[in-house]
Amino acid sequence: MKKVPLGRKMWEFDKFPNKCPQCHHAIDPRQIGIVVRKEVVMGSATVELIFQCPQEDCLRAFIGLYIGDYSQHTRSHMMMLRATSPFIPEPPEHSSEVRAVSPQAVAIYREAAAAEAWNLKEIAGCGYRKALEFLVKDYCVSLDVEHSDDIRKKLLGRVIDEHVTDEGIKACAKRAAWLGNDETHYVRRWTDMDVANLKDLLALTESWITTAERTRSYLAKMEE
Repeated sequence: MKKVPLGRKMWEFDKFPNKCPQCHHAIDPRQIGIVVRKEVVMGSATVELIFQCPQEDCLRAFIGLYIGDYSQHTRSHMMMLRATSPFIPEPPEHSSEVRAVSPQAVAIYREAAAAEAWNLKEIAGCGYRKALEFLVKDYCVSLDVEHSDDIRKKLLGRVIDEHVTDEGIKACAKRAAWLGNDETHYVRRWTDMDVANLKDLLALTESWITTAERTRSYLAKMEE
């Protein structure tokens, strides 16, 4: 339990945030201010605490939102941490092989993940679908530079069918494309699946590409 004074009243809080919502480091934050937004005697209350991240490479201020009810037992409001803001989504990780194959796919994926973290799920699905297209096309171009213009112009489904030779990549990318299309079309075909399933298949596609690229690298370095 944490206690913070304001005027003649001592407010009680269940805890302080233990992670910065912007740099994502584990922290013991500096509490530098308090704002009471709502206080109903023997009712509910809303309080915002202002914190500063102590990490030297961050030092950003952020707000902890607390909501609580009056307790007859303690004769005070017990404030519970509900959220911290502003929130900067933590960038998702990608293998070095995927980053090398398609930096643009990685950038698009990160924007889609940020949209999802901010609960913009309709936008996120479209972003993941775009990331898939860039990943698959860039991968195919890296293996077949001679036909790069043709690959870039084709629909994603045709690229998967005609230019992806690895069966693991093809199987996962094809299904990811099906779900990705559902995120951009008016009528959904796969009604029992959602963005989470699209992300799973996109992750599997990345995993297969990573494996294929690592294998190709070792075979080139260690010829028989």
